[in-house]
Amino acid sequence: MQGIENASPSDDIRRPLLEGRGFDGEINDEEQQVILEEWNASVSAFVSSDGGDDNASCYCSVEEFSTPDLSFDADDDRQERQGELQEEQEYTVIITRSRNSERAAIAASKFFDVCTATLIPDFEPILGSYSVMSENTSSSSSSSNDDENSNEDESENSNSNQSRRQPRRLAESSGVVKFLKFVIVTLGSIALARKSVVAIGIDDRDQSLDVQQILIYEGDSILRDLAVFFVVGRMYQRTGVDTLEWMFWGLLANLYFESQASIRWMQHSATPYEMHCLWPWQLWAFAIIVVIGGAILLFAHAITAHIQGRLWISLGETLVCLVVFVGPVIASPYAHFHHWFAGFLFGMHANHHQKWWSRATMAYCWGMYVNGIAVYGRDPLLTCDYARFLAEDQNCPFEVKGEVPSGPPQDPGGFVLPLLRQLVLRVMHISVSNGDGEYPDITDWRNCSSSGYHP
Repeated sequence: MQGIENASPSDDIRRPLLEGRGFDGEINDEEQQVILEEWNASVSAFVSSDGGDDNASCYCSVEEFSTPDLSFDADDDRQERQGELQEEQEYTVIITRSRNSERAAIAASKFFDVCTATLIPDFEPILGSYSVMSENTSSSSSSSNDDENSNEDESENSNSNQSRRQPRRLAESSGVVKFLKFVIVTLGSIALARKSVVAIGIDDRDQSLDVQQILIYEGDSILRDLAVFFVVGRMYQRTGVDTLEWMFWGLLANLYFESQASIRWMQHSATPYEMHCLWPWQLWAFAIIVVIGGAILLFAHAITAHIQGRLWISLGETLVCLVVFVGPVIASPYAHFHHWFAGFLFGMHANHHQKWWSRATMAYCWGMYVNGIAVYGRDPLLTCDYARFLAEDQNCPFEVKGEVPSGPPQDPGGFVLPLLRQLVLRVMHISVSNGDGEYPDITDWRNCSSSGYHP
């Protein structure tokens, strides 16, 4: 090795190595590379064992013997690196999107928590506490078993009386607090809506009504409405109504009904006369959209009730409410389907509180109820016929202006049959007499007579 230790990795080293292997000098690059790699391996072993750094110059360079195959390998490596880089970029994009989705989900969850959080906690009302004596019983027993005989010792009981504090509850559950909040929010919203309508100057309202009259003359009826709404709507199973979610949908309902004053083709009521004689095509198209949306919501509620195993319960509740609240007045020519009544009747059946769309439906219908009472008052479904009944029944010291019939016909056969009879006769366009004459002041919606009273 000392004779070639100063030689450079050139033909002076490579030629003897190659010629000494018995080649004539005509070998391909791949064979030369194999020979030189074997030589370099032996040099590495010698350098590592001898430790002489001078012998490192005996390495023969193999860079000059790169073959076209090696260049192809370099291209493959380059493509592989590009593929790996592209995969890393795609993975980075996926990770970024996943993190953005997680952030959006967290933000949505926080927003939902804020919207559904109550201003006042739903708690069980308590008033202090009181002391009670509790009796704790402890027993001990010992038994031993022999082959066929067993003896049991009697248990020894020791009673010790302890004094403990127990809260003095004013109600069985937090449902009382939820109902109180429901009443307060409703009455406050009616007063606020009334003041807002008057302050803005909306003319389409009851001009002679004020908040004090609503509370005095209609307060008891409103409380009964809220009690039925609360029970049938199972509002004791949900959080209180003092939430941003509830207020938003209620406010949206009020804004919608008050915006109708600026839309000319919506200045109509949902009565047979108005629908048959006065409704424009725009209102019919809008009504069809509303009916389709209502049908979708109804179907969604039915599917959810079926999944929860309470479909027949929901259908029974709906049927009972229709019979109780709609049945007695449907045959009267004075019946008027006020939108406060629509919100009351439909809203309490949207009671799937675990679904946001059901909660939104209930809150929107509640907004309809608030708007109807705040703007027009809680007008009776029988309108002037109910006013006539009260005036006559209470022997009021004033006369009712105009000719007002004295209510539905009296039939000794019962209550349901007269209603059915009156309804059938009105559908068949047969005048119904009440003993004092027919209904001369009611408009006939079939021939679009414009004279007479419009409920």
